[in-house]
Amino acid sequence: VVMAHDGESTEYLFAKARLFHDTFPLRDLFPTRYSSKRQLALYTNRSQIQVVTASGRATGAGRGRTIHCLHASEFAFWPKPELTWTAVSQTVPETPGSLVVIESTANGVGNLFESMWNEAKDGANDYVPLFFPFHRHPECQPCRGMGCDDGTCETCQEAARGLVARDEAERDLLRLPGMLPSHLAWRRWAIANKTFGSEDLFRQEYCATAEEAFLA
Repeated sequence: VVMAHDGESTEYLFAKARLFHDTFPLRDLFPTRYSSKRQLALYTNRSQIQVVTASGRATGAGRGRTIHCLHASEFAFWPKPELTWTAVSQTVPETPGSLVVIESTANGVGNLFESMWNEAKDGANDYVPLFFPFHRHPECQPCRGMGCDDGTCETCQEAARGLVARDEAERDLLRLPGMLPSHLAWRRWAIANKTFGSEDLFRQEYCATAEEAFLA
């Protein structure tokens, strides 16, 4: 089950799942038994994937079923996360092979997502905290990731050549693992062209650390 934060995202995520199945090279080995706008069931192993919305009546979504793999999408934006999570988290059995993934953009501080993230970092729950900074994404390079993921292409090297940190904030960024001068060059371009010259807006959309993400 994939549980999305609103109806539009629900349909979008299911379209992704259907695309994965339709383009799977071994698709013929896994014929569909049932397919609708939000559910795909397979003949072969009687498995199914379903996408539901974490809003309205879905605060009790999942009750009465067993979910072996749960993906909570954009968890920080669920309308009533405490109620919904209490309901759906009970449906996943503590057995080998079960899986729970909570995925989200940060949405400020003081909410359930931030609380669960901090607990995961502190080892207070069994979740493994995974943060993906903007500079881990190949498209966040001056060459826009066209086959270059390490800043070594001519376009990235030209953009980074002679680049010097303007202030302490940029110097701190260059100290982060994996942050290259070419990433900093792309950051400057993105602030000017994608976030109206606002560094705060850039941090919101392209955070470099988890702490920055929640504050932004």
